[in-house]
Amino acid sequence: MLWGYSPALDLRHEWERCKYKESDSLKELNVLLIGSADGRHILKTLAQTYRHENKQRINLYVYEASLDLIARQIMLLTIALEPPEEFDLQEKTRIFLELYGNSVLRPKTADFIARKSAQFVHMVTDLDFQVARMPLLRLDQLKYKHRDYLENVFKFWQVPRTRFQILQHWDRRVREHLGSRYDSRVGVFDWDYHMKLRPAGAEHVTAREYKNWRNTGVAFTWLDMEATEPNLTLATAPVRIGDRLCHHGYLGDIVTGPFLAYCLDCADKDMLRVVNGVQSKRAADIAERNVFRMMHELLYGEPFIASRQANESSESVVITEVTDVVKRMQEDSRDLLDSSSCERDPAINGKREAAFAKETYSAIPIDSAEVIFLPVSAITDLPRKDKYKNFFHIITLSQKMTQFLTEDLMRLACEGGLLVVEGKVFLPELRKENLIEFAKNLNSTAEACHCVPATEFNPLKDSVAMFNVKRTSNPTSL
Repeated sequence: MLWGYSPALDLRHEWERCKYKESDSLKELNVLLIGSADGRHILKTLAQTYRHENKQRINLYVYEASLDLIARQIMLLTIALEPPEEFDLQEKTRIFLELYGNSVLRPKTADFIARKSAQFVHMVTDLDFQVARMPLLRLDQLKYKHRDYLENVFKFWQVPRTRFQILQHWDRRVREHLGSRYDSRVGVFDWDYHMKLRPAGAEHVTAREYKNWRNTGVAFTWLDMEATEPNLTLATAPVRIGDRLCHHGYLGDIVTGPFLAYCLDCADKDMLRVVNGVQSKRAADIAERNVFRMMHELLYGEPFIASRQANESSESVVITEVTDVVKRMQEDSRDLLDSSSCERDPAINGKREAAFAKETYSAIPIDSAEVIFLPVSAITDLPRKDKYKNFFHIITLSQKMTQFLTEDLMRLACEGGLLVVEGKVFLPELRKENLIEFAKNLNSTAEACHCVPATEFNPLKDSVAMFNVKRTSNPTSL
């Protein structure tokens, strides 16, 4: 899972909306994000801090079962916090969305990943440099073996002209998933869109965009975009074998898509306008507007007001077909997938053209916030540490991490805390009865963990379920 299956949330807003008692005197807000995958809640929470009168310090603890997802979140957070003298907001927005949801990238975006990956190697091997370059992040909780793994991932992202054939891996996954239905896959994609995703609330994602992504892995396109380079951040588990860095192909989502975080709604309602029963804007346009707004708010700490010129400039944007690109990339590969999964580490074989020096500038400052990445053992270690008992005010769980919803985990939450659980409404393979059964089991498990519903949860419509931790009938103040 490389992205979430629910929209990005301002967790501070959800805390204020769903709490069942006053907490104005709270000096710090501690948040545990379990399996959020893409940092969407982190970015939106930080971007909208200026909207809240109570701007208490917020500490965001991030747990992922895979270190590859931590590496991607470091990249996405770094892009979002690049200072304006390095990238203008529009270019930053498009690089972010390409990296986030496209299997192939523009050459300039691929070069950007290589350059930034060199900085990440410096960061995981020199925490003093990391604090100076990205003061928002804390990597000191990770064990040495975890930082070594991240170093391998970042070195893999630097490999020039790698033979990571993402489109071949993608096609193989689609063939395995569909089986005998592969030859009629367009009809399958159309059915999943019209009968599952659109009724669930993804009506602002157009059928053409969704089917294009299901077929090629490319979600966000623009007129001036010619994507020719594989997105190395989608490679799974790069590991060192001798002097080589090898990967295990693409094992991410091929059914739902990366549209849910930023495409389901927009503050600018003209972006959601329907003309003659057809969406006037694509999901790519809505995502670009939402991410642009988030980047603007992170930089300036003030509302973004869309200009009329910006509205008009996107009227003529159309989907760029990538069929020719797909064919060229597939034709360029004459080796079998098994023989193309390894590349020599450029730091070992000495063929790198020039070493990347450490960057001397710092990221956009984010006051009173920290993002702390936790080791993969944290899900079992934290409940055994007295320091974290009744520590977290908000805990979020992805739909693939609900097995960790136990009494031990909820001991980490303070009395009156908020539990946010991702729903499964946007999983096309699930039927109505599966969703109802999921909600029934979730409510039962939450009740056993001393949680009561904070809002009414409809598993057929709602993307998240929210609960309050209520261990006593008369909870004390936070």
